[in-house]
Amino acid sequence: MNNRTRIVNDPADLVPLLRVFKSDAHKKVFSSLLNGWRTEDELREMLQEDIYYSLDMLQRTGLVETKWRMPEQGNTPQIEYHTSYSKLRADFQCSILTFVISSVSRSPMTKCCATWPMLWNSR
Repeated sequence: MNNRTRIVNDPADLVPLLRVFKSDAHKKVFSSLLNGWRTEDELREMLQEDIYYSLDMLQRTGLVETKWRMPEQGNTPQIEYHTSYSKLRADFQCSILTFVISSVSRSPMTKCCATWPMLWNSR
């Protein structure tokens, strides 16, 4: 298992991570790669599903490393995948009021939560 930590200093850097880990398929592939280097064929065999899109997303977000596996003589080399990070550290701050207002404007519960900033300012 990899012991590197990904440090996030900007809330915008969390967006790709949240997009990746909201998918069960991406989570399964990432979890399978935590324990060691695996090829695409090995992952497909373990998970019994198509993992191409998950590997692509994990690579684009920088969560997966690749290297070539040298095969037995006469076979073709294959790419192996492994996680780049096993831990996450978020180190940033923002105004709670700004955060609430920006999240409320996108929330389906806008009517319910819209009064919260008003209550907060009245104290």
